[in-house]
Amino acid sequence: MVKLKPITDHSWLLLTDDEVTKVGLLSENAGKITLIASSEKTTFDTRDQVNEFFKEDVFSKQVEREDTKKEYTVNGYSVNVTEPHEPDDYADLPNLPLYSKSKKSEVLHSAGYYCIKFPGGWSRRYCPKLSTLAKYTWHGPFYTAMETKATLSTLRD
Repeated sequence: MVKLKPITDHSWLLLTDDEVTKVGLLSENAGKITLIASSEKTTFDTRDQVNEFFKEDVFSKQVEREDTKKEYTVNGYSVNVTEPHEPDDYADLPNLPLYSKSKKSEVLHSAGYYCIKFPGGWSRRYCPKLSTLAKYTWHGPFYTAMETKATLSTLRD
């Protein structure tokens, strides 16, 4: 017996009943359903054919899809920790979306994406340390990696 764990609206991870052991990948595209399992690829025309193959209605036994990771932000910029701690005193700090990774940490990071000019050239960074921004020339923060990439391409020209 198998169960499906949705990855997207048209693709599923095929699991055994224990919901842990991965059997394969099932995906629906252009009216066909493809099963990739044990380095073999099988194509079906309908969901009924998939059910006949497994001798059960696999589409009715789906495991709940885990919600995508909750995104945490500081002043609207995403961060790479689940519980960012904003500094209490902003008076001495630059106007950046700053946070630390724990309440006791004194290391400050800046939320969002940045273009930073290291000795080897411009590079893209996500949530760099404030000390890195103090040391190098930079542009940012940006809300998305795509914005950063666009800026980076003009800086490298």
